[in-house]
Amino acid sequence: MNNFFKNTHMKRILLIAVFSLQAGLAALAQPYFQATFENPANPAPPPTTLNQLVFKIKPTADITTAIAYMEFAFRYPTATTPPFGVTISSNTTNFPTLNIQRLDDYVEGAYTYVKFVHNTGVIPSATYPAGVEREVFTITLTGNPGIAQIVELVSDLVMQNYVFGVVDGAGNFIDPGAGPQLYGNGFAVDGSGINTVPLASVPVPVKFLGFSATKKGLDAVLTWAVENESSVTDRYEVMRSLNGRDFTKVATVAPKNNGLTSNTYELTEVNLAATLRMSTGVVYYRIKQIDKDGASAITESRSIRLDGKGFGVNVYPNPVKSLAKLTIDLDQATDVMITVTNASGQQIKTMQLQGLKGTNFQDVDMARLAGGNYIIKVQAGTEIKTLPVSKVN
Repeated sequence: MNNFFKNTHMKRILLIAVFSLQAGLAALAQPYFQATFENPANPAPPPTTLNQLVFKIKPTADITTAIAYMEFAFRYPTATTPPFGVTISSNTTNFPTLNIQRLDDYVEGAYTYVKFVHNTGVIPSATYPAGVEREVFTITLTGNPGIAQIVELVSDLVMQNYVFGVVDGAGNFIDPGAGPQLYGNGFAVDGSGINTVPLASVPVPVKFLGFSATKKGLDAVLTWAVENESSVTDRYEVMRSLNGRDFTKVATVAPKNNGLTSNTYELTEVNLAATLRMSTGVVYYRIKQIDKDGASAITESRSIRLDGKGFGVNVYPNPVKSLAKLTIDLDQATDVMITVTNASGQQIKTMQLQGLKGTNFQDVDMARLAGGNYIIKVQAGTEIKTLPVSKVN
């Protein structure tokens, strides 16, 4: 059993016992990651051949964290499965410094469990938007194409001999509590708490090849390209946000149903001037694809700067009771300095972060501050923007 998970073994047994008696409380758990896998080489389930398994994760809510450790496991029936080889390709575009390795094989009962881990260094902190899938790694199998009919992704946080888990940069397990550790068609939890997803039941979802948002006059022009589109694709929902965190649907686009698996879409949202009166200069968009069975995929967000000046910054809620949530939109990576001053001009809080190109999220803890008016100053490079914030108790 891995040291990261060993020390929390008894805690998890107690957690699962408590949550099993309190249906519905899993929704109150802290945000965490879930995992799935797929065979991208086949257009529809069940796959008849297999040479690749692609492992993915997505968060249940926005998570900003460094990652020190990840573990995945799949299983197959030991007695009926001929030997096969494995090569691994880590996705360092999505996870810089990622180094997935095959840890060991573990035999229990009728199954052999194959484990893969990243444990060679901390992946730098990044923001993982809610519901957005990120490919972690791909394994290529050789010597046994029939394994697709029998392999399952698996996780067991009770005994913890084989798990899906993510550990943050401080060594803390990002805990799902009693929530589902895996996702995908065919996902199930047996009576002993083992989570499984059979590969043969996981359809190949629509894959977004690209998504852009550009400003044209007073309009927003949204363009996205997809592959793996099929008869199960139900619709695309265009989602908009004025703070980069809370998105609402503003339009629905039907799939083209033209017999092609790859298509490109374009939608124009007119008259951004009306939106400008409600925002501080930046509008954010996402595209959500939904299948007829309810399965979905979401793009990462793209932003349009309405005023065309400098960087964009927003704060919510305002007034604030505890956490002031900043959304900082940058044209390029740069150091960002954040300071909080009170009504007398006294500087009471300072923080610095390495801003990445695009959308950055940062929480400012104001829970212990007295009620009143404050100024949050954000400096990106040589540019400075100020946000008035009211603190209420």
